[in-house]
Amino acid sequence: MKKNKNNFTYKFILDKRTKNIYNLYRIKLTLYSRLLKKNRILSIRGLGKNDLIDQSSFNKILGSSNIEFNDNKLKRIKKLIHSLDRNLKFIVSRADVYSFDQVKTLIKEKQIESKTIIDLLYFLNKISLNHLQKGNYNLGKSFSSTISVLKDFSNSKKILFLQINKEWLESLEKYMFYNSYKRNTIIKYMSNIRSAFNKAIRQKYIPSESYPFGSMRYEIKKIKKNASVKLHLEHFEKLKSCNLRDKDLTLCRDIFVFSFFSKGISIKELIMLKKTQFNFNKNDFKQTRYLVFKKNKFWFTYNYKNDEKKILINKFMFKIIKKYLGSNKYIFNILDSKTSTNDLVKISKFLKKFNMSLKQISNIIDIPNEISQTWSKRYYELFIEKKYNEWVMNL
Repeated sequence: MKKNKNNFTYKFILDKRTKNIYNLYRIKLTLYSRLLKKNRILSIRGLGKNDLIDQSSFNKILGSSNIEFNDNKLKRIKKLIHSLDRNLKFIVSRADVYSFDQVKTLIKEKQIESKTIIDLLYFLNKISLNHLQKGNYNLGKSFSSTISVLKDFSNSKKILFLQINKEWLESLEKYMFYNSYKRNTIIKYMSNIRSAFNKAIRQKYIPSESYPFGSMRYEIKKIKKNASVKLHLEHFEKLKSCNLRDKDLTLCRDIFVFSFFSKGISIKELIMLKKTQFNFNKNDFKQTRYLVFKKNKFWFTYNYKNDEKKILINKFMFKIIKKYLGSNKYIFNILDSKTSTNDLVKISKFLKKFNMSLKQISNIIDIPNEISQTWSKRYYELFIEKKYNEWVMNL
């Protein structure tokens, strides 16, 4: 089947009529209508009277997306032109766009009057909020970060689903690559966009034909797993026994060690442990010595993948709880701060600080810099493999 030609073609030009004494020009948009066989030159919204450039800079802007400018004005012009170019590719491909006024309206509004078209950013935000409400902070943050990247890329607060095709996604991938995003981050953001498409199609907001992913379309690469760093028990011993003068680093180390003794419970779940999950009251910690405490065998429970885990409390854990005992419903005082009433915000700030503190500790005591929150579970699994259960509980 022969593919119909677009009703319009377009081109960015330097308007020779605007030349000044420094050989600088204004950028204009020229549209040609195949139906009317007419040409029209349009001013570009967002470019002011001082946004004049020379021929060489203009050629660079149109030539390659990976050329970087030091001049802020040229950076802004490049971003605007590339964004407009992406929008125009979609606008002129529509068979129902046949007049100059239609093109101008679509450029100005950056939207298409159709019931089948929904804003991608709106959908991504909806998914992000849904994850945050369920307590899936990392997923919610990932979708929120995807929105920020798309806004920068498109220079727009609205991106339409039917505007997105294989070429658009490839252009987005190049944009992120040349802006120093890591490979796995790019893959994650692309997967988030795909999730929004799947959700919109399932809810019948957009037609399934608009799906731009898959074979013969845009294919998301597989996440590349980093080469695993070999764990050594002596590294954990170093971490557990090191003397840290900084208060934040000490808190980070203590929480990490507590997570290890709790069979690798996630840091987020650990700081949200409630006092009701423990078989004692707070006076047991404030007034009781560990010998009495050990004799009575205290523990706490938490659920992991629908399986309840029971954790006996050893001497290290006893000291850590006593040191950071919370004044509210949580066992630890990390969420006691009154700077925010939202626990999710507090958790977010703590986890960011926690990861940074871990890196600092690794530099101080000379253990692998790749250490992260999840290593407490990896260390625990290593100890179990080495049959260190008895050693753990006798500390």
